[in-house]
Amino acid sequence: ALIRGMGQAKSYRVKKQAKLGALACFDLRKVKASIVEHEAVQKATERYYDDRMATVMLPLYGIAEDAQDEIAAVG
Repeated sequence: ALIRGMGQAKSYRVKKQAKLGALACFDLRKVKASIVEHEAVQKATERYYDDRMATVMLPLYGIAEDAQDEIAAVG
């Protein structure tokens, strides 16, 4: 889904002749390992992105305790 979204963001930016393209992803995975470092995502980044594109990963939690547990584990 992330890779398809990257292609859609690029196409939309080009079609609309926008100065900036952005893709915001809400990460619903239980384990929030970095997906942007995955080889397939890196290849998609090289294919679709230029200096006017950005992806922002936004973690999304069902309950506040899940976010607190993850932050506590990192800190």
